[in-house]
Amino acid sequence: MTGPTRVDARLAAVTPIGPGVLALDFDLAGQRATFLPGQYLAVVTEDGSEVPFSIASTPAELPGLTLHYRPTPDSDDARRMDALVAKARRAPVEVALSLPLGECGVAAPTQRPLLLVAGGTGISQAWSVARALAPLTTESIRLYWGARSADDLYLRRGFDELAAACARFTWVGISEAPAADLRSGLTADVVAADAAAGIIDLATSDVLLCGGPPMVWATVERLRDAGLTADNCRADVFDYAPRDDLWHP
Repeated sequence: MTGPTRVDARLAAVTPIGPGVLALDFDLAGQRATFLPGQYLAVVTEDGSEVPFSIASTPAELPGLTLHYRPTPDSDDARRMDALVAKARRAPVEVALSLPLGECGVAAPTQRPLLLVAGGTGISQAWSVARALAPLTTESIRLYWGARSADDLYLRRGFDELAAACARFTWVGISEAPAADLRSGLTADVVAADAAAGIIDLATSDVLLCGGPPMVWATVERLRDAGLTADNCRADVFDYAPRDDLWHP
């Protein structure tokens, strides 16, 4: 995989897909681009700033490319993206993208069981990985996705369909607010409980944590004693928001 390149794209559609979440669909027709599932890109805004996004689509969907966007209040990046989205709602907008970025790309075939642990819209990274690899791998892929409420698990139907089509893929939906058909509580606690029950083995799996710094840090702190190590765990957070004490407090 080569380093990032800048490509011209068209933001062709903006579609609501969940509570406060938008799918941003880009067309890269005529542009050469490649990435591994799990990598991210940067949207170059009008003032030259680069706003990072996990890529929600798979490489097989190129030259189409999809991002999931939920604005963060009082964020400069959100203000830049909101301006871009407002224009795209009226007509397609030309924009530059820089990709691929990040060291969390996952190539098929996988050599060990893969665990994906996601929080909120961090699910977009896991969505790409699961859909790209589940039909190809001979190893298991298991996803844990936690959110505040059942409504926030906006890709439930898609993951249910993927699990029905691919025997090696399973997923667990987790809601902090109790819901009849979901596990309840914090995502890391649910993962730890399954590890203690022998449902998963963190020590013999590759683990990809999909989310922002608070989610990733809390997950590592909770799962260190359950078999999670720096050698078998990856997250983009480790690159852009490292903590020296994370693995050895």
